Amino acid sequence: MTFAYSVAISQCFLTSPYKTLRLYFLNSLVIWQAPYNLNNFSQIHTMSTQVGIGKSIHRNPKIAASQAVEMALKTGAIEKADFVFMFSSVGYDQKTIVKYVYDFFGGAPLCGCSAEGTIAGWETDESNFSVVVMAVRSDQLRFTNGIVGGLKLNSAEAGRAVAESIRDRLNADTAGLFLFPDALTINFERFKTAMETELNLDHLLPLFGGLASDNWQWKQTYQYCNDQVTSDSAAWALLSGNLQIAGAVNHGCVSLGVSHRITRSDGNVIYEIDGKPSVETLRKYLSEAELTTGWGTSNMQFPLGFKLPDSVTEDYGQFFLRAMMSKDDQTGAVTLPTEVSQDETFYMTRRDYGLMVNGIDRLGHQIKQQIGDKQPKLVFQFECCGRGKVFIREEQQSALLKSLHETVGSDVPWLGFFTYGEIGPLAGINQVHNYTCVMAAIY
Repeated sequence: MTFAYSVAISQCFLTSPYKTLRLYFLNSLVIWQAPYNLNNFSQIHTMSTQVGIGKSIHRNPKIAASQAVEMALKTGAIEKADFVFMFSSVGYDQKTIVKYVYDFFGGAPLCGCSAEGTIAGWETDESNFSVVVMAVRSDQLRFTNGIVGGLKLNSAEAGRAVAESIRDRLNADTAGLFLFPDALTINFERFKTAMETELNLDHLLPLFGGLASDNWQWKQTYQYCNDQVTSDSAAWALLSGNLQIAGAVNHGCVSLGVSHRITRSDGNVIYEIDGKPSVETLRKYLSEAELTTGWGTSNMQFPLGFKLPDSVTEDYGQFFLRAMMSKDDQTGAVTLPTEVSQDETFYMTRRDYGLMVNGIDRLGHQIKQQIGDKQPKLVFQFECCGRGKVFIREEQQSALLKSLHETVGSDVPWLGFFTYGEIGPLAGINQVHNYTCVMAAIY
């Protein structure tokens, strides 16, 4: 019932048959312009692939939107965009900033979400007032976008609704699906499994993206589809075309050497660890202040690390990391962004700057290995907010991003945001990650 509204909100959908490779994905993009009558679709043909990036930190949403749009059109030498990606921090009234951006782009289809911080080129901004946009015009790429609601009530049903929306629009050249869900309400495993089961495809449809964030407030995140802004939703954009996508993911965490066992759980909620309420076990690692007033950032200090098979660890690391998104002081439970199993063992881990530097270097070379001598048309970077200003200094962050650019392509249009969770395939399986950087380069 909730989903009738979600599909009605944005009939700007598409689908995809896709090819798969290990940590990367051969596919491409295509630009679709959803007409103002959302029940129809019309394809826009252009002369070439043009991509422009725009940004603003102005506090006035109208001025910020105008500056970002003007910069994107200018840097991409674009007269009118076919498709727009947008990420914005939550100091702005979200409906206002999205409406201005949408209108200034002349009603071009738009997809995105709220962010803890933004990435444009090798510049980052984690203030409350930052907006970034990517304008695309191309005859090589097709985008179709949409949105689905009701994640908290039933993430599986939401996943099925997306599958139903895109099924008839899948093509042999569909590259993948960009996904921007509400971090605070999604059960990613149920969403993904239901969507993939409903599609029943022979090949992997690669998912890339990030969980919407809200500047460490952990109260409400926002998802964008055209000029619509909702919460408890997942915005998405389907890509098709004759280009390819190179993808990679990496983290920089190390085990503290102490293992724990999940003794009672349900879905993505862990009620007990080692036979005690989860919050009680966390007292071994966090002070009372960190568990109460400081929870918004302290919950990101110690990722839960689940051991990975040796076949995966060389490219990724020893552990699959999970962040504790919320806690319930009455029950002592903590909630993760996806499923966990009762009796599963995990290790407490911590972030390590040296490993993070090495991981970023490896990430860039993994992308470069896939694209060879080709220059990407555009790059997306989905970065965990726990790897931002709460962990490293601004100059360190800039140095890491600059090294990535030098490896992948210094002049490539580059857009991203700081997330509450990153989405990307690992060893041929779509996953939601925490404390990672996920990259997708279209070339």
